[in-house]
Amino acid sequence: ERQRELAIRQALGATRRQLLRRLVAEGMILGVAGGALGLLLAAWAAALVNTVPLPVPVRLSVTFDWRLAGISVVLSLAASVVFTALSAFKGLHSNMQRVLVGSSGTLAPRAGVHRVLVIVQVALGCLMLTVGGLLARSAWQVEQVDVGFSADTGVLGRVALADERYTGMAGDSFYQQLQANLAARSDVESVALGWHAPVSPVRTTARFTTLGSSDVLQARYNVVSPDYFRTLGVGVLAGREFDSRDRREAEAAAIVNDVLAARFEGGAIGQTLQLVNEPKPRRIVGVVRELKYNGITEPSQPYVYLPLAQAFRRDMHVHLRTRAAGAETLLRTELRRLDPDEA
Repeated sequence: ERQRELAIRQALGATRRQLLRRLVAEGMILGVAGGALGLLLAAWAAALVNTVPLPVPVRLSVTFDWRLAGISVVLSLAASVVFTALSAFKGLHSNMQRVLVGSSGTLAPRAGVHRVLVIVQVALGCLMLTVGGLLARSAWQVEQVDVGFSADTGVLGRVALADERYTGMAGDSFYQQLQANLAARSDVESVALGWHAPVSPVRTTARFTTLGSSDVLQARYNVVSPDYFRTLGVGVLAGREFDSRDRREAEAAAIVNDVLAARFEGGAIGQTLQLVNEPKPRRIVGVVRELKYNGITEPSQPYVYLPLAQAFRRDMHVHLRTRAAGAETLLRTELRRLDPDEA
């Protein structure tokens, strides 16, 4: 399209080297300007994505990578210089007289490659815009997903009792004291402990049997403390959640979600559920809403909860519901007060 301009400049005395230098410089300026604008948009978009509200205690963690930014700048400059140089080389070697005589509004006879490049560029641009739009739409729609619990003012921490003396009653007593100390603080609304955290990979399954049936049910399960469902904002649909009645020496108890409860005729409350590796059955004392544990797109599945006092685990997640800043420091302080070796 600039062949006529180049031909006029050559007729006025400009050398091909001068014109080539000019065109390459224009291409580099366009490349730098386009690359800089793209980097600014990328940095702004990365910051914007991180502000998308999610109904789960996780972040998208989109960061601006300067290494990729450098690669993008180099590719942008290289593409500008290469394609500008190729176009300039072709234009400068055209028949000057024929170009000047011909119409300036028509393309060169052999512009098929240019058309193909433009078509490919537009197609790739549309593809990237479509994918980016779908990703942005999905990110915004995540807020509408019902994960079964509330993450507002929630803080999650992990405690692992490495000391060998924390087994059975000693470990259970340690966690009870930790929960009581945290709950006694005025800046803590509620606190609970859970073996597995919601929206995290949970692959632990167990086999259960029900009274009067020989079918073996395989379901995921969790070990939780009293006030677990209240702290997470999970609705108790029937019965109760675990409390001080579910001691080690008391009757074994269990809570099931509504998916599993639907399999019991006449209601799940009062029915028994037995792990295949336990000698005695567990009495179902409550039914709760379904939670998402393996991701927000997890399909509905049966789930069983066991009380911490009757199924001790060394590693537990502490769920704090507080609006106070420095929840991590608060948790470490309480751990150090109970046992400096575990803080």
